[in-house]
Amino acid sequence: MKFPDNAQKVIDNSKLISFTMTNRLTAIKIFLVIGIFLFAIGSIIPLMSKIWSRYDYSHGFLIPFISLYLIWLKRNNLKPIAIKPHYAGGLIVLISGCLMLILSKIGSVAMIQLLSVIVMIAGTILLLLGVKYSKALAIPVAYLVLTVPLLDLIHDKISFPLQLFSATIVSTVLSFLNIPVFQNAQYLEFPSITLEVAPECSGISFLISFIAIGIPLAYFTQKSIFRRIMLVAYAIFCCIFANLLRIMLMGFWTYHGGEYVHGPFHIFIGAFISVVGFIFLFLGAFIFAETTPRQLQRYQPEKEKTSGLMFDSKRFNRALFMLFVVLFLTGGYLYLYNPQPVALKNSLNDLDFKIGKWTGSKTSLNLEDLKIGGADSEITRIYRDQYGREVKLHVAYFASQRQGKEIVFYTLQRLYTATREIAIDIDLQKGVRINKAMMANGPEQAFPVLYWYDVQGNIITNRYAAKLLIALNGLIRGRTNGALIIVYSDEKRLDNIEQALNVETDFVKELMPVLDRYLPGH
Repeated sequence: MKFPDNAQKVIDNSKLISFTMTNRLTAIKIFLVIGIFLFAIGSIIPLMSKIWSRYDYSHGFLIPFISLYLIWLKRNNLKPIAIKPHYAGGLIVLISGCLMLILSKIGSVAMIQLLSVIVMIAGTILLLLGVKYSKALAIPVAYLVLTVPLLDLIHDKISFPLQLFSATIVSTVLSFLNIPVFQNAQYLEFPSITLEVAPECSGISFLISFIAIGIPLAYFTQKSIFRRIMLVAYAIFCCIFANLLRIMLMGFWTYHGGEYVHGPFHIFIGAFISVVGFIFLFLGAFIFAETTPRQLQRYQPEKEKTSGLMFDSKRFNRALFMLFVVLFLTGGYLYLYNPQPVALKNSLNDLDFKIGKWTGSKTSLNLEDLKIGGADSEITRIYRDQYGREVKLHVAYFASQRQGKEIVFYTLQRLYTATREIAIDIDLQKGVRINKAMMANGPEQAFPVLYWYDVQGNIITNRYAAKLLIALNGLIRGRTNGALIIVYSDEKRLDNIEQALNVETDFVKELMPVLDRYLPGH
């Protein structure tokens, strides 16, 4: 059957209009999904920016764009996949991510806040697009995990071994170069100066950055799985090598009379690892790569495939409505959430100057590593017994907590290193467990520090457990108050670590019943 020319034009125009309208509706839905998602996570966007602004996580700004590029490369493979929204699975994953976000926001757990966003993205894809799309996009979504400071979880456990490893390698090489150096644990003792391979010098902070850049570099430049794995392993080696080179040059420079530890113009700072390490990484990628023209064609976009994409628009719109409800409630709750501050029973300024056999006086906190910011009430006292033994007490109380104003704080990282629990018997009926950490102001001045968290009358040793309890109390009761208590000795006046520990535990036994009169309970 042949249509008149005018009728055929009308049909063609109607098809064009229908296609245009469909594209517009699709674009509107995409922008609406992005908008409601940003509304839900809007309260933590400043936190993301702050974390990614750290020198060791600056790659976080690149990861989302690399992930989107990986999706774009797969666009022709995605077109034939039918969109089949998965209500049950999508809602379970999405709501789980939203609960993670709410709890971690209340408890000020930055790492879980960032992880929750990835879970919410996975839930959104499963809810709107279905299982097959989730599988197809698994790698780009999983790659987003590299935006999360996961190494902070194990930083305490692997930092010190890496410090010792770095100190050992550097001292060996410098000795081979006839530079007199003596290694004492993580300290490098030269004739005129002693350098410490501090936690910041362990190189661990840059590992994720090198892995994050190494993965896409391996994907785009290497053909075989084996070569890709080798390049990522080489990226880790580049990070460790650059860090060792930096410490070595610092030692060489200071031994030969360098005025500044970090070298002229401070070139031997953390940025040195990034510059030198990435130069070696990209050179390695170039050397490992199979760079014939035929092989390079592998990375060109695939030819477009014809898509017979069809989906149930009503089912998709229902899934879209569910997404809007969940994300709107999540964002609304976070924007409206306002925990009520909890006042002390009595002011810490009135804390007893006479505690058992100990007599106190005001003093200042002389350890930079133990400073914590944002406390609503804070005191530092020095107490002496009849034998002249001294301990220092520092109490920081927070009537409410939020990100950057919390009892578990990043500036206390050294306090968390080499921490273990010890038991203390307060009386015959009551015993508690607190933390003992070892701190040092030099190779010969190691001393113990006792500390614990008081969360609404509960004595907590594990900082993650403290965060969880704060989050649960904030969600259920609207209260996020808590305190950090630190007790340490004057290490210069004591003969040994065991004596210092005995002095501190004796004081803690008499302190705890007194604190109950000041810190809020359940």
